[in-house]
Amino acid sequence: MNSGDCFCNLKIVNLSSKGITEGQIKLLSKGLKFTPTPKKDMCEISADIQNFCTKLRKKEFFEDKSDASDTDESLAKNKSNFCPSRNRNITLDNYIDFLTKF
Repeated sequence: MNSGDCFCNLKIVNLSSKGITEGQIKLLSKGLKFTPTPKKDMCEISADIQNFCTKLRKKEFFEDKSDASDTDESLAKNKSNFCPSRNRNITLDNYIDFLTKF
């Protein structure tokens, strides 16, 4: 490493017999509280938003239904693909439109 590099003000003490590379010095210069941020997976984010919006619609659709009408007492139930239609609640539709436009 040249003496003219920008890392000359860092106080890094190498207690090992191995040398420190320039990349390692750059990493150490970020500080001890540095945490790398994972890259965003847009497909996963989009799927999560869709699942959230579906749950919101189901919550709104079934809010007036009482639990007493559920006569099926089996422990295992098939997974449903039911998704309530739009235009039941305009405020909910506007909120979901806002979420999905990111």
